[in-house]
Amino acid sequence: VGVETLSRLLGVPVETILTDLDRRAAPPLSSEIAELTILAEFLSDTSAFTRFPQLRPEHFGYHLHRTLFALMSDLWASGAGVGRDIVLHEIATRRLGAPYVDLVNTLGEKDRTNVERFVTEIIDAATRRAVNMLLERSKADACDLRSNLSTSISSTIEQATKLLVGEGHRQTVFSTAEASSKALAIFEARQRGETETIGLDAGPYWSRLMGWTAGFRPGRLHVVAALSGVGKSIVLMNWVHGLSLHARGSRAHGLIVSMEMSEQENIVRLLAIDSGAPYDHINRGRLTDYDALLRVREAFANLHSAGITWMIGQKTVAEIAVQARMLKARGMLDYIALDYIQLLSLSGYPSGMATHEKYALASQELKDLADVLDVPILMAAQLNRGAYQSAEPSGEHMGS
Repeated sequence: VGVETLSRLLGVPVETILTDLDRRAAPPLSSEIAELTILAEFLSDTSAFTRFPQLRPEHFGYHLHRTLFALMSDLWASGAGVGRDIVLHEIATRRLGAPYVDLVNTLGEKDRTNVERFVTEIIDAATRRAVNMLLERSKADACDLRSNLSTSISSTIEQATKLLVGEGHRQTVFSTAEASSKALAIFEARQRGETETIGLDAGPYWSRLMGWTAGFRPGRLHVVAALSGVGKSIVLMNWVHGLSLHARGSRAHGLIVSMEMSEQENIVRLLAIDSGAPYDHINRGRLTDYDALLRVREAFANLHSAGITWMIGQKTVAEIAVQARMLKARGMLDYIALDYIQLLSLSGYPSGMATHEKYALASQELKDLADVLDVPILMAAQLNRGAYQSAEPSGEHMGS
């Protein structure tokens, strides 16, 4: 029937029904003790909001607890205090009722030990509840002959990979003390000469670029843009080589999305970079120098053990995101390389949008993906002839 419909039929507030359901039966995979301990910690110490930024209202299994945590989160986000009196005043303002007043009054007496363990427990429980609901919906869709099976399966995969990785993987809220400590640690490490980069290191051939950018940093979108035929893809493959193959690089795991060339063509490019043998000679199998042949064989062995995954052909941002999340969940993703943005499928965007606006929206979605997965995304982009007439290239020049 639905809670809202039931509320209208009985003439009882929705909050009362949900609170009563909490009292009658515990939600699946929920721990009341864990949730109460966490609420007590957040009510007593606002630093918990920066210590546990990954915690969200939907992680609480009990509706009463979920609503109270959402209320406290709203207060903290608005800059208000989150003390007992302020929370009770907000409860009265929102007319939430006596159950919430009673809950706040009991939290002051609650033992607040093991908070960190309890946060991990309730997030895990929330993920399991979400997985269970997803499987139930998928089962219903599979049995519904009117539904599009391909769409249902694709949606299930995308949602499942989001659950595996989580949308809050990267910490985005810091206190000044935390941010200062992090910056100081990086500064001291660089002063001691331990590292010149914060992000992934592309190796000695790109030392000047790494010095300018402090490496390919997580959550960033790094773009190499140029006119057609000047070597954007070659630059991108050189970055991939430095990140995943070079002995003095990061030896990182990467997802390479090549929408123009096949994986075999890109492999030959990487072999040429790693061995120093001419691309055409490797491609045609015409190596006459024995030393060059040995170097190519060594490059093959090096490439065979590299942590690179290939996606070939025209893809949407959503398809790239699904594959990236699956690799991240398996610990096999440190960066994404995309060659090149103009070959992305834009079929999901409104037909009335200008082409450069679609590319801009796709770029923002890729930036969001980099933030969520906490990895850098390296991307080639093609400029149109209009770039010649401008002092500096802009988004409008990213055309076909």
